[in-house]
Amino acid sequence: MNHTIPFMPWYPSDFRNDVNVLPLTRAQRGIYRDLLDLAWMSGDCSVPDSFEKLSLLTGKQLEDNSCSECADAKDGDLRKVLELFIAHPTAKGKLTQKRLLREWEHARERYARRACAGAKGGSAKKGFRAAPLPATAPAPSPRPPCHDPDMPGPPTICPSCGGPMFSSQDRKGEAFSKCQNHACAHKGVMWYPDGSGFNPKTKKDLETKDGMAVDKSKKRPY
Repeated sequence: MNHTIPFMPWYPSDFRNDVNVLPLTRAQRGIYRDLLDLAWMSGDCSVPDSFEKLSLLTGKQLEDNSCSECADAKDGDLRKVLELFIAHPTAKGKLTQKRLLREWEHARERYARRACAGAKGGSAKKGFRAAPLPATAPAPSPRPPCHDPDMPGPPTICPSCGGPMFSSQDRKGEAFSKCQNHACAHKGVMWYPDGSGFNPKTKKDLETKDGMAVDKSKKRPY
């Protein structure tokens, strides 16, 4: 399942002293940073391996196409920056940046462990305790996954405001995601892989209808 990690580690000294970044112009550095941000927010740390798509994603649609020399210069900037990317090791037809992918994998592991620990801590506070393992049970994995990778995941985009979501598990072990936008009308709603949602404050179910989140009369057991 792909996850959008809500935080991104950034090392300014490493970036400014990188031998690949030093020769870049100010415009090229801006494009480079845009692509790094887009890759981090993609869910698998990638950008499409398409010059046309990346031109649009980096703001080409806002340029004045009447100046062919300016357009050629900006296309040249993008091609220069793409030399710093490599083919994604698992996502076919996509690109990634080697250092960024390593940082993303580490951040994903830390985020998954914290989400699992938070879910367990919340259950313990409410009086729910996990049954002890039998003496013959094998030792648990040091980094247990928070979800079954073979099952479809919850949405990564909020159906209410279109903002990014972060994923976790409820106390029944079912994966869900929540909106990170503080201004969202449905902030805190737990959205599940089947497209349904549950508001733990109002104890009401929600569903998506015509691209919008609406309340349902049926209540979800929680």
